Amino acid sequence: MNVIVWNCRGPIRPNFVSSVMDLVRDFDPTILIVTKTRVGGSKAKEIIDRLPFDGAIHVDTVGYAKGIWLLWNYDAVEITQLASTEQEIHAIVKVSSSSFSWIISAIYASPRLSERQILWQNLTLVNDLHNMTWIILGDFNEVLSSAEKLGGRPVNAYRAGLFQECLNACGMMDMGLVRPFRFQPRWLSHPDFPNLVRDAWRDSQDPDIAVTSFTASARRWNKDVFGNLFERRKIIEMRLKGVHKSLAKRPTESLLELDRTLRLEHGEVKELINEFWAMKSRLNWRRNRITHLSDNVGNLIVDEREVADYIRSWYVNMYTMEMGESQRRTWDISNWQVKLSEEEGQGLSKVIMNCISTSSIEVLFNGGALEAFNLSRGIRQGDKCMEVILGQKINKDKSRIYFSPNVDAGKREDLCEIMGTRSTPNLGKYLGFPLKQPGSSSQDYNFAIEMVQAKLPGWKGNLLSFAGRIVLA
Repeated sequence: MNVIVWNCRGPIRPNFVSSVMDLVRDFDPTILIVTKTRVGGSKAKEIIDRLPFDGAIHVDTVGYAKGIWLLWNYDAVEITQLASTEQEIHAIVKVSSSSFSWIISAIYASPRLSERQILWQNLTLVNDLHNMTWIILGDFNEVLSSAEKLGGRPVNAYRAGLFQECLNACGMMDMGLVRPFRFQPRWLSHPDFPNLVRDAWRDSQDPDIAVTSFTASARRWNKDVFGNLFERRKIIEMRLKGVHKSLAKRPTESLLELDRTLRLEHGEVKELINEFWAMKSRLNWRRNRITHLSDNVGNLIVDEREVADYIRSWYVNMYTMEMGESQRRTWDISNWQVKLSEEEGQGLSKVIMNCISTSSIEVLFNGGALEAFNLSRGIRQGDKCMEVILGQKINKDKSRIYFSPNVDAGKREDLCEIMGTRSTPNLGKYLGFPLKQPGSSSQDYNFAIEMVQAKLPGWKGNLLSFAGRIVLA
């Protein structure tokens, strides 16, 4: 069970909800304690409802100060509130999978000494009222020694003594701060990892020393050797982009072979990334799981394996189809009215068929990837053969080609002649807004400001209170 305490310094920041989602994805907390929330009442409830937790207890703030939220999921624990003040929440936690119960106290102590002393007294009283396992978590706004702080004023011995007396009276032990070590299953895919484990145990027969040595070595190895998966994927994708540019200019067998090799490497890295996210995903979070569904005739499927097979088969049917001989012939580009030599035409045919035959799809289901399948339905809008197969045509009168400033005028004319349409110096607008392109400036968006300013008089007159009209005046 993971319990996270976070001094958020106010949840009204734009990235607060996304930060909580990242915490949930990375650490899978059963209980999340958020302190220094600075909001309460209906505003607090509105924000909490957007978070991935079922249960919540929050105490009201004093103006724009203090605030504590205790959040949890019902499928893992049952929490019953005992008491709360502006500085504390006390509750009983019952683990759903067992009969074990314990007391949790979420703390955000006041920066004022007089109010903190009230909190120390309350904690001492709580200790006298029960004999259960008890854990106190939060921000105490106090330290016990200078080792717990960096810089600033020296530790006040009197205040530290009061805090220590409270901990002693409650029978509490400081758990300290330990950086967690997590074994990553994806390490097993690397051929050097067994040597790392072997070396750690060869140097010492003492289990504690061996584990400590392995932990330190694994952290260094993960950073220096195994590397960042996402950085590796980015590098491979950049190399693929360069290969595709070269293929577009002059296809060769060596470039096609390099393209296949890089695609294989990209697939291997993607497998590792899928395993990475699967390990971090909250497989026991019911709102992230598909437990049952109905098929196309209304029959209920409840077995997880059958649900996975049904979902995968639906996508297989959507993205694959039998390609008959008449359809295969449409990929023969010899009849295209373009300025390509025979060698260039054959190279382009290989590139097209390579794109179709090497593409694959994996469906993510309940935190894991199902068996991949290859695509055979590679025809999409814009393909030359679409006119033959689907009866759809491109309106060349309405189509335009946008070129980078680096493309010379001769190549632009040749490509426009090949595609049968004209070029354009700008990308135009999408949903009323001009698309960003080289040479554009913020002045291109002045019309949006003018539109809003034109609507303000109506809003002020019809929708806002007198105070609101003064703010907008």
